[in-house]
Amino acid sequence: MQHEDLILLLVFILILLALCAASVYFVVQEHDRTEKLKARLNEAMTPTVRHPNPVEEQLSLTRTVSRSEQLKEKAANFIGVDLKQAETYPIKWWLVPPMTLALTIVIVRIASHPLARWPAVLLLLTYVGFPVIWVMTTKLVFNRFTNKRNAKLLESCAACASAFRWARRCARWRAMHSSRPRRSS
Repeated sequence: MQHEDLILLLVFILILLALCAASVYFVVQEHDRTEKLKARLNEAMTPTVRHPNPVEEQLSLTRTVSRSEQLKEKAANFIGVDLKQAETYPIKWWLVPPMTLALTIVIVRIASHPLARWPAVLLLLTYVGFPVIWVMTTKLVFNRFTNKRNAKLLESCAACASAFRWARRCARWRAMHSSRPRRSS
């Protein structure tokens, strides 16, 4: 049994290291993207830069996406991340998978104690249930983030609609009262 526990611990450590490497990769990539954006902004702001001719610019209504970006989006969608909305999440999106992994380890450890009498069920929980619980927990967290964002958007839309109705009522009232002839005293 000790060898199995040691192997399981090594697998968990390898998974954590892989997630740390992935998160470092995404942080570096985000930093590079920010630096490129700053360089483009500086280039656009300097007065010596030649402005492109409208003929030279070809506008496209379709978004060109490279194969690596498609794979990234599919992998992110698998765990529930919408990379287009990543800036709206309350914490960095790449922190959530390691945090839910730690939570999943705790859940599996707590669930494994009562199941210790049935090794087959314990093996099934460890090797099949663990990844399923991790993915579902991660999706649950990102779904919660999305629902909070959508609720705020709906709330702001309702406030705008209310303000629009109020402005329309004021305009009607003003139109009604300005069309009446005034009495001279």
